[in-house]
Amino acid sequence: MRRKSNVTVIDCLFTYNNANKGAVVSVSDKALVLITNSSMIKNTAIGRTLVDATDYAKVSVSNSLMQKNSAIREGVVYARNNSRVEFSNAYLSENFVKYDNSMINIIFSSTLLISACKVFNHSCSSKSSGIITVDSESKLSVNKSSFLNNSAGYL
Repeated sequence: MRRKSNVTVIDCLFTYNNANKGAVVSVSDKALVLITNSSMIKNTAIGRTLVDATDYAKVSVSNSLMQKNSAIREGVVYARNNSRVEFSNAYLSENFVKYDNSMINIIFSSTLLISACKVFNHSCSSKSSGIITVDSESKLSVNKSSFLNNSAGYL
């Protein structure tokens, strides 16, 4: 999606999708994507499996499930170049990243907001990764959320 597009997704299932990048949502150029009451299960990509947001894009995910998605590299969620990703009342469970980067990567002046979410049973096999990576120019805000049984660099 490009050029100030606005997309709303409600009560949808995304499952068994495959892509080079952005198997569920790939958004850029000030586009806005709102995902509500939806499930994203068993999607795969070389990188940025669930969300690939760039160039002032905004992705908001609420009351949704993201489970058993996998990426070879660049994480399951990737925001860069002044983009914004928000998760509220969401469940992120059993997602996997094989090489490079964390499960969620927020870089180049981007923002990640996590509110009232449960983040559990994720794994990243790279020794240089964690569950969430935020560079020095970006912002992270977490409230009323739980992070349980996640692992990085030990597989």
